Amino acid sequence: MARRERGIREKRGRWEYRFMIGGVRHTVLTDFAAIARNQPAARRKMEEHKAKVLANTAVPGLPVQFSDAARQFLHWSEMEHREHPNTAKRHAVSMASLTHFLGRKKVSEVTAGMRHQRSDNPA
Repeated sequence: MARRERGIREKRGRWEYRFMIGGVRHTVLTDFAAIARNQPAARRKMEEHKAKVLANTAVPGLPVQFSDAARQFLHWSEMEHREHPNTAKRHAVSMASLTHFLGRKKVSEVTAGMRHQRSDNPA
């Protein structure tokens, strides 16, 4: 067995990596067989994934548009539900009308009362 690396473990005969960013846990079961020579490839894949998540993470304190937050959520859903792709698809379908309705609004401006407004209403 190879030296255990932080964030990488063997699961069902393949390498799995896990990391947490902004309170969101990312877990991916790779296609790499859990043998020593594949562990560096799993590490590279994890680092690439981390970089993509960090590139899409908003800067704390800055307002975020709903459409940007929705895109981040759908990316998370796709990764989180990799073994259940219909769940991620269902999230995407559900998010489509919300994104159309709330797209340019800041997340901090979204309220429960908005459900009574029309999408062509600028308020």
